[in-house]
Amino acid sequence: MPTLMEKEIFSQSTVLNRTYEHNVEKIEALAKIIKARRFPHLVLAARGSSDNACLYFKYLCEIRVGIPVAFMYPSIVTQYEGKLDLRNTLLLCVSQSGEAFDIRRIMEKAAEQGCVTAAITNNAESPLAKGAQYPFCMDVDKEQSMPATKTFSAEMLILGMLVTALEREDGLLPAKMDHLPKLIDAVLHLQPAIDRLAEHWIDLKEAFVLARGIQLSVSREICCKLQETCYLNATSYAISDFMHGPFAMVTPETHVMLIAMNDEFRQDVLEMISALRSVGAHLLLITDSTALAAKVSDHVLLPSSDIFMAPFASVVAGQLFSCALAVKRGIDPDRSRNIRKVTITK
Repeated sequence: MPTLMEKEIFSQSTVLNRTYEHNVEKIEALAKIIKARRFPHLVLAARGSSDNACLYFKYLCEIRVGIPVAFMYPSIVTQYEGKLDLRNTLLLCVSQSGEAFDIRRIMEKAAEQGCVTAAITNNAESPLAKGAQYPFCMDVDKEQSMPATKTFSAEMLILGMLVTALEREDGLLPAKMDHLPKLIDAVLHLQPAIDRLAEHWIDLKEAFVLARGIQLSVSREICCKLQETCYLNATSYAISDFMHGPFAMVTPETHVMLIAMNDEFRQDVLEMISALRSVGAHLLLITDSTALAAKVSDHVLLPSSDIFMAPFASVVAGQLFSCALAVKRGIDPDRSRNIRKVTITK
């Protein structure tokens, strides 16, 4: 019998259509404001998986639009009572529940200064949604399983839509979404192969998850899924940082998941594969490159896409892997020990 997590992973090929259509006009309106105000930068505030989705936005926005994106650390306001100047910017708060106390407090402080505020949540009646000038609802129904899956993808989608509207001269988006559901559906069809690969990780206690560039957001999210569903001591690193010290921890018993698309970092990936092989580490590769896949026996070959959509393909593959591994380890992925679905921090 499928777990709730598996059902929600599989729902993404359909529910994200609602997310898109529900937010098209609202995204266009916000993009118009950003263009008119010519903000020198944008500020994001989030926690956990939502913070990982925001990292996707930072890369995509800075690459495609050229507007610098900064992260706001909540304790600067809630604990240190820092006096940040947020007048000439947009504050975008992201929270799946919309209940995050510290994120709400940042929004309140920003609103007092006349800052333009926006929020992405999965609850239009939540305090964060009601407090924002521009609220966006994921509209993917309430997540029943503890790990965030469809809500994470919905956050990325709304954030990606904003970048697309900003980079277009007219700021307009198509009324409907076509390619992304097909891409996700193609990844979901890889479940049997991903399930077999999870067999090799059943008895692990720790692992590294590596990526570079925009895929670092996915690396961090998959790492989170492995921690909360499989109780695996997983750590995420950028490939470029991993060689600066963490590589010293690699032994022939080390397992590494490497997320590597056929993109600008191909040479870095090849060098990392070679380095890991030189010390006998076990490697699992998630890629859309047939050439890279041919170099690693344990691999998931994803359908090819672009910089906007590739993170959706890799994160769905990572979600499937985490769910399968949890079940094989005798763990119910829907109910993690020690943590709750909604975490309130100050």
